[in-house]
Amino acid sequence: MKEITPKHLAFVDEAAKAFEDNPKYETYYNADRDLIALRFGADRDCIKVYELGEPVGFFVQQVTIRTPLPRKEVARFAMDMEEQLRANELKGGWKVCSNDYLLHQLYRNAKHLELRNHHLSHSELRRRCANIANYAMMLSDNDRREEEERASES
Repeated sequence: MKEITPKHLAFVDEAAKAFEDNPKYETYYNADRDLIALRFGADRDCIKVYELGEPVGFFVQQVTIRTPLPRKEVARFAMDMEEQLRANELKGGWKVCSNDYLLHQLYRNAKHLELRNHHLSHSELRRRCANIANYAMMLSDNDRREEEERASES
């Protein structure tokens, strides 16, 4: 570890503000690009600072707005969802689909799951579940986009 200087401490404050302003940020650089802050911790409220590749310090609980990592099960399921989205990318995406179509597909997949539940392989069951979740996500995403468009028109 290096000696922590006032420059490092000022950068921790700067990085904490950047992480609070942009909850999706995981990395933050200073203007000179000689200090790098990485977000850490289960609640994403810790900051590890590097200077020219060497750790400066690990500052615990510096970010007041916490964004915890998803549970292991949620992360695995999200990966299953992403795999299904990638497998179906050639279909063109959901932004041009009507809610009626997306809801129909959600129900169709759920019905298939209901009717064949005892005869599905483990991978097929997970694939169907990911498809159902993807259609629900698509409906939610389209709704959020419509809401944002209405708000920007106002």
